Amino acid sequence: MSPAVDPIDVLDIRNGGNINPGKSLCDEVVDGLTALPKSQVVVEEGLPDILWNKSLPTVVLYQGHGIVLFEDITRDPKYYVYHEEMEILARHGSSIVEALTSGIAVDRTNYVISAKDSNNLCNVNLTLIDLGAGSLTKAESLLHSIEAANLRFSGPPKISSTYYAGPGSALQVDIQYHQLRDRLHGLLERNPSFLSGHRLPHGEHGGDGIAIRGVCGSYFDSLSRLQKGEFQCGESNMDTVPSRKCLMWLGSSVTNMEPAEAIAFLRNLATSGLQDDNMLLIGVDHCRDTDKIKAAYSETSGRWKAYVRNGIRNAGVLLGRHGAPLTAGAERWELVTRWDKENGRHMRFVRCPEKLSFSTKTGRIEIDKNEHVFVAQSFKYSPNHIKDCFNKAGLHIVNRWSLDQGDCSLYLLQRSG
Repeated sequence: MSPAVDPIDVLDIRNGGNINPGKSLCDEVVDGLTALPKSQVVVEEGLPDILWNKSLPTVVLYQGHGIVLFEDITRDPKYYVYHEEMEILARHGSSIVEALTSGIAVDRTNYVISAKDSNNLCNVNLTLIDLGAGSLTKAESLLHSIEAANLRFSGPPKISSTYYAGPGSALQVDIQYHQLRDRLHGLLERNPSFLSGHRLPHGEHGGDGIAIRGVCGSYFDSLSRLQKGEFQCGESNMDTVPSRKCLMWLGSSVTNMEPAEAIAFLRNLATSGLQDDNMLLIGVDHCRDTDKIKAAYSETSGRWKAYVRNGIRNAGVLLGRHGAPLTAGAERWELVTRWDKENGRHMRFVRCPEKLSFSTKTGRIEIDKNEHVFVAQSFKYSPNHIKDCFNKAGLHIVNRWSLDQGDCSLYLLQRSG
């Protein structure tokens, strides 16, 4: 019989699920569907051009059961981003842990430890803050590497860790809270040596291995808390015990933003959460093999269709009774994809099955039959391009891990200067 698992500690920091502070997600949906001032066009050789001037916030794809539907996509072997990141963590986990625990100043000015010296590794406090935990499989792999590092040394754990799992994105209703709590419960069931953060006062760690906490909120909610210095283990003895905070942003999520937006967000992360010698572990997709990309995001995939139709349905729910035309007809919208070679990005659209015309509280929405609405994109950065983005955000590369035959990388970053 499995040992009983402690109640799961999930801190709810959500602030309305909005993307732009001061504007509701419902308003974002209306703004996107009432058309941009100027139409845009995406061109892919051999396929009809797509002219578009309407969009939906990508976050609506993750609402409701969207997280579960996206995880179903990651199970497809063709979705290389997930599988390559998992393989990197499996192959290079010990190296990543060594980098995370190296060069930490005990008093921020004098003594610096080295991860290669087991005598200096005693009582290292490492806080991992996952900005988009999802199924927790990637985090679990890294936490196992931390445990393995501790087992290589005699005596008590050398690295005491607190892992904060956040659903990330900009989430709306309680279903995300309960999904996160259930997944953390499963993580603790699978790993009896992990400790539920429920046992610990917030901001403290008992020094016994790995403590697990949940944080339910958006990227923007998390940034606000980071600016206040929250999510830190071992605060009571930071003057004597080496401590480091590492933000985790995996899944190549940064590539879903326009480059200028990504730089601004990374700069905000750097100033909000990377004070002192704290770090950011981030995943980036470099793939430019169009066949591999189109297979990963196939518009004929039942998984992808279910995912984007869920987004249409969620948009309708956000609009309340006004959104009934979206909710009722969600299953008839079609997924259409394009590889935008000029800008190095893969784009996803949904095509409206019929003419829609309806009013909302703040404006009237008109969508023509067969009109394309933009829902998501993934930029595929070259190593030099992403390095330039990091530099512009005030970050420098500490280390990089990848596969010999792969297209994805994990970068460990710190603030420059």
